[in-house]
Amino acid sequence: MDKRGQESFAVSPSDSNSNMDDEITFSSNDVDAQSASSNLQQNPVLPSSSATKVLQPALNRNSIVRNQNTRQPVSGMIWFAISSCSIAIAVFIGPKLVEEYSYAVARGKSRAEYDVAKVALRDRPLEGLSKMYEFVANKISPSVVHIDTVSNRYDKGDELYVQGNKGQGSGVIYSSDGYVITNLHVISGANDISVTLSNRRVYKAKVIGRDEQTDLAVLKINASGLTPGEWADTDSIKVGTMAWAVGSPFGLDQSVTSGIISGRHRRVKSPVIGASDNYVFKDLIQTDAAINPGNSGGPLVNSVGSIMGINTSIIGGSYQGVCFSVPAGIVQNVVSEIIENGRVERGFLGVFPEIVKYEYAEQHGITDISGAFVSLVQPNTPAASAGIKVGDIIRRWNDKVVENELTLFSLVAEAPVDSKVDLVIDRKGEEISKSVTIKSRDQYQFGSRIRIPRSEQD
Repeated sequence: MDKRGQESFAVSPSDSNSNMDDEITFSSNDVDAQSASSNLQQNPVLPSSSATKVLQPALNRNSIVRNQNTRQPVSGMIWFAISSCSIAIAVFIGPKLVEEYSYAVARGKSRAEYDVAKVALRDRPLEGLSKMYEFVANKISPSVVHIDTVSNRYDKGDELYVQGNKGQGSGVIYSSDGYVITNLHVISGANDISVTLSNRRVYKAKVIGRDEQTDLAVLKINASGLTPGEWADTDSIKVGTMAWAVGSPFGLDQSVTSGIISGRHRRVKSPVIGASDNYVFKDLIQTDAAINPGNSGGPLVNSVGSIMGINTSIIGGSYQGVCFSVPAGIVQNVVSEIIENGRVERGFLGVFPEIVKYEYAEQHGITDISGAFVSLVQPNTPAASAGIKVGDIIRRWNDKVVENELTLFSLVAEAPVDSKVDLVIDRKGEEISKSVTIKSRDQYQFGSRIRIPRSEQD
């Protein structure tokens, strides 16, 4: 062996048959396959197996270095491709995936709600309520009539559906022998009136009597065996009570709408044609059951199909959720008087009542603000004769509680002429009893009109 070969590697002769990999020592870390091959040529005495072992580490090291040199650009290209694909997915495919996911979620929720509703309604829990609505409509329907009028006037009033000189409205059968109730403004000025029953039979009608103050009129048709409506107790009408309105809105007869009683004791200006500005209705029922032009004169009924009132007016030109009816008690009193006497004779007291204002109650130490505050006493009237004074608060009328000024209006109007009434009055905190004799309104110059103080006028 020459000196060059000894610098490259050394082999112990005694270990020539052992693991040569353990005996090889490299003089430098830069040994490559080419130097190893040169040494092999200069040392032919090495056995072939030893030569292989000598070359193998160098070859392995060379391939590792080569792989490392080639792996870096390949890995970079892969990562670049992956990043590009991710960006493409995020930009182009992402929104679509999100949309599909959102749609799937919404569809799944909708399906789940459908399944729950289907199971919940399987036993038809609302069928009983629906049937009750049907029963209410079926009970009142035979008592509701459609009214057609022909007149010499042309009116576009809010409460009357008019086309040319033809008008339409609604009514209620009051008795089996042919008496029918409707609104005065429905038949006002009419030359010809026709009443159509629920079975489509048509009858000519004549006017028996009318009452401007309540906007009520009584008609008579030549028929018998009719189905009159049943009447509810006015005291049973409470705010929140369910209500159904039946009539002919815009000529669509036997239409039924539902709602509740929204309020009581409402005062609304009269729509009666020719009525003065200070002419008002008293103690009306307010409802949100849909009432439209043509519903006037039809009934407002409760959950057992009994009539709570006669629909008379609305706010605005068409339904806006605020509608009014004349209470059943007032209707019955007026109609019975018209049928009996052909007219309504009302009682007269001679006071103008208002609500009890909080400031007045606080000033005089009054804790109860119910009742009717007397703001005006007409001279030479029953009130003046009984010693009623301005500032008095009328609390009771015989055995009835006076809730407010509208209650007193109704009680006075319904009182028989020449009847005596016991009043309980609060006079600046002191309770006083008075007895008054009711007179006929016709005996006084005030007539059937109600005078409203200037402060109360619109």
